[in-house]
Amino acid sequence: HIIDYMTLCQKRISHISSYMLSYELRENALRSNDNDYEWRYTMKVLHITAQPCTVELLDISDRLENYQQLVDGYIEIVHAAVLQPFHAVMVVNECGLLDDLPCNHLASVLYGDYIAGDVVVVGTIGPDFTDIPDELTVLLSGIGGK
Repeated sequence: HIIDYMTLCQKRISHISSYMLSYELRENALRSNDNDYEWRYTMKVLHITAQPCTVELLDISDRLENYQQLVDGYIEIVHAAVLQPFHAVMVVNECGLLDDLPCNHLASVLYGDYIAGDVVVVGTIGPDFTDIPDELTVLLSGIGGK
């Protein structure tokens, strides 16, 4: 069990190191007013579509417009208990129920309640979004497809 714990710690340290590097790149770009930095910084997210149910690993830049495009509307952050150990959250369409979007069965199972429309699963460190952890990518990709 100690070896498993050490492996988990090494993965977390690697994840945090990757985040710190990307954070440093973003901060340097913002300080230099480099509006072109977006193409250099991307992060891995999972896009879970409602119909048909697919799970796709995407590289996107961390911009509001990208999340809005993927969920087809205004966004809301949903904290699913099952995703907390992986330091991940779901980005959902804020008006999915009102707009009568189709049920996202996989996202609903993860959340434990009805989720309508497409969903983006992202990793988190503190209040910031980062790459989705590899363990979660493997788990959810095995369930949903792509």
